Amino acid sequence: TIAEVNEISATIAAAIEEQGAATREISRAIQQASMGASQVAEGANGVHRAADETGSSARDVHAAAALLAHKASDLRLRVDSFLATLREG
Repeated sequence: TIAEVNEISATIAAAIEEQGAATREISRAIQQASMGASQVAEGANGVHRAADETGSSARDVHAAAALLAHKASDLRLRVDSFLATLREG
């Protein structure tokens, strides 16, 4: 009957609406996941840059320490030579 067809049509329309709502929710969740993935990628890039800068700073400190050790050794030799000259009188 027409009433049964109307009832079936209404049921189908309700199911289509529920499917549309579910599809919109899935789309929203995918967008949020995408934004989260982008934020994680940005964070990873920041960590990578910081690690590069830390490595560069460590190399600079190492070079400065080596230079300082060399200068300290040179100074020690000069002081020893000066003291030896004073002792010889």
